[in-house]
Amino acid sequence: MPRGRILSLFGRARDRAPGTETKPAPLPETVRDVIDSASVVFRHGTGENAGTDRAIVQLPGFSGFIFSSEAAGKIIARAWPELDARQLAQAVRRLGQTVTTRRAQHRRDAAARLAVTEGTAPDTRPYLHRY
Repeated sequence: MPRGRILSLFGRARDRAPGTETKPAPLPETVRDVIDSASVVFRHGTGENAGTDRAIVQLPGFSGFIFSSEAAGKIIARAWPELDARQLAQAVRRLGQTVTTRRAQHRRDAAARLAVTEGTAPDTRPYLHRY
C-alpha cells in the first residue's frame, strides 16, 4: 500500500486531496466568555410595541443596544474584527441563545414574584410561622 494512502488514514493535512477543506476554526474562548457574561435587561415595550419586552444587551466594555441579529452582528464585528463570517454568525447565534435563556429566566422570576405578592405561592408565610 502506498505511503500516502496510509498517512491519509491518520488525517494528515498535507496528504489530503487538494479540494478538501480543513475543519473551520471554533469561536475564540475570549469571545465566548464575553458573550456568556453579557448583561441582559428587559424593558416593557411602549406605544406600538406595548405588551412585548425589549432585550437591552450590554457586552463588557461596550454601550448597551436593543437586541436584534443585525445590531448584534454590527457590535460583534466592531468588537472583534478578526472574526471571519462563519465565526461572526456563530457569535450572533450564541448571543441570541443567551438572550433567549435570560428571557425565560426573567419570565419565571416575574411569575414567582407575582405569586408571592398575591399570596398564592407556597410558603409565603413568614419563616417562624412555617413550622
